[in-house]
Amino acid sequence: MRAKKLTRDAFQAARDYLMRGARPLERARFRCAFEGAEPDEAIEELLGFQCSDGGFGRALEPDFRAAESSALAVAGALRIARELSHASGKQVNELLPESVRADLLSWLEQDFDASTKTWAIVPEIDDTTPHAPWWDPDGLAERFGYFVLNPTAELAGFYADLASAGWINQLFVAIRDRLAAREGIDMHELLSVKWLVETDSLPESMRSEIIAEMRRLLPECVVTDPDRWGEYCLRPADVADSPESPFLADLGEQIVSANVDRIIDEQSSDGSWQPAWSWGGAFPDEWSTARREWAGVLTLSRLQLLSRFGRLKRGL
Repeated sequence: MRAKKLTRDAFQAARDYLMRGARPLERARFRCAFEGAEPDEAIEELLGFQCSDGGFGRALEPDFRAAESSALAVAGALRIARELSHASGKQVNELLPESVRADLLSWLEQDFDASTKTWAIVPEIDDTTPHAPWWDPDGLAERFGYFVLNPTAELAGFYADLASAGWINQLFVAIRDRLAAREGIDMHELLSVKWLVETDSLPESMRSEIIAEMRRLLPECVVTDPDRWGEYCLRPADVADSPESPFLADLGEQIVSANVDRIIDEQSSDGSWQPAWSWGGAFPDEWSTARREWAGVLTLSRLQLLSRFGRLKRGL
């Protein structure tokens, strides 16, 4: 059976949606990914989310709208920088100005808790700061596994891409050991570790050991039942998100392909892909803004994924 592809009209509808409704950041990222634009505009837009302390915040992550820096937003910013690096063929250290890198490294070092070897995912906020319910400070550490994997794993990788330091190599060992001790893993923890193994600076022997632990944990974390893909869950194409993924064979090419088909089918009539979650009635005005921003983020990410799998019809 031939793989389903997003039609030219559907691709154009998605582009039109982004140009009409997405943040300038996602529009610039789209132009870099699909229209050959240099990454400068996207980097400039990204740096608009940087805070005076060197970290990132300012609702870069739409569900957490606090102005101050957070590990959540820093991880998101560096993920975007990595994306732009791949699209442009330039290294992250080439894309980010030296002063930005220095400030980021300073923030990462100061925010790191050496006693627990973790970065807390977000700072404590008061009840008046707009945010999704899962970012409530009460019980936050427990809900996020005390941050031992999320966001610590991916931030360790991003730090290593920016600078070399012995303590980061020690943290890689700690992350491997944390995985080895696990009998289960949360979806966001698995994604954080996935982004770590995509780090160029991770030693190959350590990458292989961490991937082996991830493979052991995949079956209990990734939802392979198509009847459940309408839920908020970790789906096969979230993990095996390109034909080069080391997890494609583990999850099965057929089930990943079926999940990519499903993603094509989920495009809305306005050209967008919409979030599968809500804030449950909290901060309704701010959720309306966050939902619109998420639609731009998701529409771009879906197009990027479909492109990696060769599922876009764009030419005549």
